[in-house]
Amino acid sequence: INAEYMGKEKTEEEVEADIQDYSEFLKKHKKVTAPIEDMELLKEFWGEGEQNLDNNEKFLRFYLLSQGWKGKGNMKKYMKDVAEKKEKAEKAAAAAAKASKTETVDEVEKKIDVEDEARDSEMDDYEAKFNFRFEDGTGKFIPSHSR
Repeated sequence: INAEYMGKEKTEEEVEADIQDYSEFLKKHKKVTAPIEDMELLKEFWGEGEQNLDNNEKFLRFYLLSQGWKGKGNMKKYMKDVAEKKEKAEKAAAAAAKASKTETVDEVEKKIDVEDEARDSEMDDYEAKFNFRFEDGTGKFIPSHSR
């Protein structure tokens, strides 16, 4: 192997000089940001309230502010809170529907589906009768005559 391509061994003085130069470089160019500043920035971006956020934004906000990537405990709490809020909203909607005695959209859709299914079965029966109107119905029986 050619000596030109071999790495040169550094002396202790050269290693110490490199370390010192690197530390000076880091002092000049490295920006130190504390996580608290980042969290304050996120809170400023989203604000303290959740009034104008959709569900995806709420999740992202909670995930970042609670540092959800570090552990599953916070996310379990969040998912539990979301489930409780959804359950409360459903109960409130059901109570409001009962109080107003009007049909909800889901109930109307269910009625329409039942009517549609009944109408479809009627049309299928008619089509089967129409298609097989010229066939002899005795095909199910085997005629036999005594000798």
